[in-house]
Amino acid sequence: MLFNRREKPSLLAKIRGFLLPRAGWRRSAIYIGHRVARLPGTPASIAMGFACGAAASFTPLVGFHFLLAALLAWIFRGNLIASAIGTVVGNPWTFPFIWVATFEVGARLMGYDASSDAVNFSHFFNALWHSVTHLKVRLFTEQVLPVWLPMMVGSIPLGLLVWAVFYWPIKRTVASYQHARVARRHRKAVKADGERRHLVERRAEAAAWAESPPSATKGSASPPFPPVAMMLAGPEGKGGVSSSSVISPSSRQRS
Repeated sequence: MLFNRREKPSLLAKIRGFLLPRAGWRRSAIYIGHRVARLPGTPASIAMGFACGAAASFTPLVGFHFLLAALLAWIFRGNLIASAIGTVVGNPWTFPFIWVATFEVGARLMGYDASSDAVNFSHFFNALWHSVTHLKVRLFTEQVLPVWLPMMVGSIPLGLLVWAVFYWPIKRTVASYQHARVARRHRKAVKADGERRHLVERRAEAAAWAESPPSATKGSASPPFPPVAMMLAGPEGKGGVSSSSVISPSSRQRS
């Protein structure tokens, strides 16, 4: 396919490119912003979808963030593509901070006397994976549930906060972007219409001159020249002449 890479990057290269973008984090963020602003839909639906994706990334449902974000966007009439893009808020660089924050908030809300320093999240997700894939209920209740439940409870208020942080700024930004885009298209259309009207007027003048050309003035060796628009109105041999054949009156008199 056109513009595809000759050599496909390996899995390690894809992971390295995701963690450390070659274009830099700033350019990557600008690119994501343009992608979000160019999505089809109203500013409210786009902002709702992105905010739902960002909120879903705060839940401990790792591996199901896309589905949860799409479900929330569908319920609240948000943009589904924007919800998928919004899940980039939860990434390998932010997940450690998100997990610690959700566990601390959830433990306080549930009245647990526990600290995130005593939780090994690597061991926790490993136990979660084995308990789900091998249907080990005892492993889930003893090692997974005491950590997963506070994280799930804490993700609710933090997710609502993140939703509010992203929704209104993105809504205003997308609205401004779409307004500027419509205004730019309107200016281009007005400019093109003005050029078309000017060309039509020039052609009308050339047609009027061709129908009744004015006679030569007294003492003049040659009749006045037609408008340039007539001379260049058509291809050579069909009522028009090439630009190389247009000469000034003074040079013609000298010849």
